[in-house]
Amino acid sequence: MTIPPSLADTLTAALGAPPRDVRAVHGGDISHAARFTADGRHYLVKWHSRPPTPPPGWPDMFTAEAQGLTRLAEAGAVRVPAPRSFAAAQDDCPAYIVLEWIETGHGDQREAGVKLGRGLAALHRVTAEAYGLDLG
Repeated sequence: MTIPPSLADTLTAALGAPPRDVRAVHGGDISHAARFTADGRHYLVKWHSRPPTPPPGWPDMFTAEAQGLTRLAEAGAVRVPAPRSFAAAQDDCPAYIVLEWIETGHGDQREAGVKLGRGLAALHRVTAEAYGLDLG
């Protein structure tokens, strides 16, 4: 798999090193996805060939994803990948998001399930002053 050249240039500027060892990641159906290495760190990048058009006044998909992941991380209940760079489509560069790569566990599946369940329960106990979400 190759990352589009304009996106590779953008990632190099954003991360300070070019993407290397690019490998396709499967599972989604509206974005391309790849794991890559830059400056010794592993990342996941997702990008659109033709991005979906958000409703007026709403952020683009990857900006919204970055905001959501940041808010989930702020709760401190479960480990979520940190957004490293993201942008809407510009010129010849597609819309994209880069996330830190979290390696899957290789230990006890039961213990991992229990830990995830406890983390999700803790996440659902987090409250706010009001319902809803600002999109600003």
